[in-house]
Amino acid sequence: MIKRCIGCGAKLQQINPNEPGYTPKTDAKYCMRCFKMNNYGQIKPEKVNKNNQDVINLMNKSTSTVFFLTDILNINAETMQTFQSITAPKILVISKSDIIPNEISGDKLIKSLQETYHVTTDIIALSAKKHVYTKSILKYMENNNIKKAYLAGYTNCGKSTLINEITGKNDITTSSSVNTTLDFINIPIGSLTLMDTPGFNYQEPLYNETNLSLVKKINPSTMIKPKSYQTKENQVFIVEGVLEFQNFGQNKVIFYISNDLDLKKKYASTTETYPLSIKDNTDIVIKGMGFINVKKACTVMINKNAKPYIETRNSILGGCHE
Repeated sequence: MIKRCIGCGAKLQQINPNEPGYTPKTDAKYCMRCFKMNNYGQIKPEKVNKNNQDVINLMNKSTSTVFFLTDILNINAETMQTFQSITAPKILVISKSDIIPNEISGDKLIKSLQETYHVTTDIIALSAKKHVYTKSILKYMENNNIKKAYLAGYTNCGKSTLINEITGKNDITTSSSVNTTLDFINIPIGSLTLMDTPGFNYQEPLYNETNLSLVKKINPSTMIKPKSYQTKENQVFIVEGVLEFQNFGQNKVIFYISNDLDLKKKYASTTETYPLSIKDNTDIVIKGMGFINVKKACTVMINKNAKPYIETRNSILGGCHE
C-alpha cells in the first residue's frame, strides 16, 4: 500500500531527500518538508508534478462534484476560465467574501459575479470573520446527497486552511507559500469525503516560490482597508515597486489590495508604458493581487512589464459607491 504525507499528499519515500515526500522514518505521517513547515515554519519551495490540465482532466473524468475556491481579490478572467473548463458538476466558492468592509452584501456579490463572468452554477460565499459558514460546504453536500467532492482552486487560495477549519484539525499543511499541496489528499469527514487537490498555477504568475516575501504580503490575513484617492493630473501610483499606474486624471480610485503591500505616489516617471482605456465604474484587475475601482472614464498609462497581469471588467461592487 502506498503511504502518502497527510500534509501535502506526496508519496512518502526514504530514498531521495531532494524529491517530494522524503522522510527518514518508515512510520512517519508527514514528509520532512511538511514536518519542518508545521513545526518550525521552514518553507521549502516544491514543484508540483501535475499541471493545471492534469488536475482538470482527472476531475472531469470523475462523477464527483467540484468545489472551486477563490477569494474575492483573486477573481479574474484566468481563474474563471479554469472554473468554466471543469465539466464535472461544480460550485463556485468565494472565500473571504466579507474581507472588503461594508462594500457589498454576499447576495449582491453573487449576482454581480453571475453577470460579469456568466456563472450559471451555484455560488457559495464564505465569511472571513464567521468561521461557522465554512460548514456550509458540508451542508451543501448533505442537502444534495453528495458523498465525495473535490476542493480545487489556485495555489495559495486557502483550500488547506478551509479543510482544517471544516474538520477542526490542523493535519493539512498550510503556509503563506505556493504549492503546499503536492498531490490529491482524501479527507474523510463522517460519511463524507473531501479531496484536496494540487493548486492551479497562473500561466504568467506575478509571484512564485522564489519571492515568498511578496506571497506573504499579497494574501491578507485581516480585513483590508481600501485606499481611496481623489487623483490629480499626471499622478503616478506604484505598487510594490513593480506596478505603475499613471494619470487617472481628475478622478476617484480605490485600491482593493492587501494592507501589507507598499503603495506609493509621485508625479513623474520615465517608465515605458502602454495606454488602457477605462469606462465609468470599472475595475482594473491585477491578477493574483486584487483590483482598483476607477469611478470615471479615463485612459491610464501602465508600465509595460505589468501588462500580463492587468485586465478590466465592470465593477463587481456594482454602483454602491455612486
